[in-house]
Amino acid sequence: TGPGSCSATAVGAAVRSFVREAEPLSQHAGELSFRLPFASTASFGPLLRHLAAAQAQLGLQSFGVSLTSMEEVFLRLSQGESAAADSAP
Repeated sequence: TGPGSCSATAVGAAVRSFVREAEPLSQHAGELSFRLPFASTASFGPLLRHLAAAQAQLGLQSFGVSLTSMEEVFLRLSQGESAAADSAP
C-alpha cells in the first residue's frame, strides 16, 4: 500500500467480506497486516482475486500472503509471557 493512498477501512471491509475472522494486526508506513485463520484457506483465492480486481479502487500498490514461521510463533509466545510476568502482582 502507498502512504496515504489506501483506505484501511475499505481494505479491512474487503478482507472481512471474504474472511470474517480476519484480524487486523498492524498499520504502519502504508502497510496493513491481517491475521487470517488457517481454517479459511478456501477463501484466500477468491479474496486475492478480489484484491487484484479492486486494487486501484482500494488504493493498493501491492499485496501478498505470508505464512507465520515457527520462529515468529515462539517470539510472540515469549513476548506474551514477558508481558504477563511484568503485570503479575
